[in-house]
Amino acid sequence: MTLTMAVNTLGKMTLADNIDIELLSNSDDMTVARILFAAPVAAAIHHHPHEEVNVIVAGRFEVQVGEAFYQATTGDCIRVAPHIPHSIRSLDGKGEVLTCWTPSRRDLVAKMVM
Repeated sequence: MTLTMAVNTLGKMTLADNIDIELLSNSDDMTVARILFAAPVAAAIHHHPHEEVNVIVAGRFEVQVGEAFYQATTGDCIRVAPHIPHSIRSLDGKGEVLTCWTPSRRDLVAKMVM
């Protein structure tokens, strides 16, 4: 058994104006990142072949999953199945989301690793 612990951010990049992502952990099976929102802003609607789970760490958000819209706040958890269009919008400005993807988001990791 191998134990991996992220003490520092492994990489970071800007996803859009006022949205940054920090890579916290990565393996062949899973990628974990923190998404930081600095203003009321929405991530572009997108989809990918990965299952995604988002935990709202701080702030209020509107989340779109497919055609459905949800209000989410601190402590809420949102699951997105593979290939489903989705987006998230910060309602208050500053906010933080912990995001996990499986399998690994190698496409993002390749852009972010320092």
